[in-house]
Amino acid sequence: MSPSALVAVEFALVIVVVVGFGVWQLVSVRREIARDRERQREREAQAARGAAAEDSDRRDAAAAGPPPP
Repeated sequence: MSPSALVAVEFALVIVVVVGFGVWQLVSVRREIARDRERQREREAQAARGAAAEDSDRRDAAAAGPPPP
């Protein structure tokens, strides 16, 4: 094999590795962003459920009237 062919093959291998790593990083970051968004949605839903439960407890206490003396 001629030296110029070896240089071309080596260059191609380096390009493949660099592009492959870049694609892998892109997929990995997008996956992590999706996980973070899902966790945030779960936290917000949990907070909303907690706030709704507190409001319900307050309404129940108000409907029951003041505690007996």
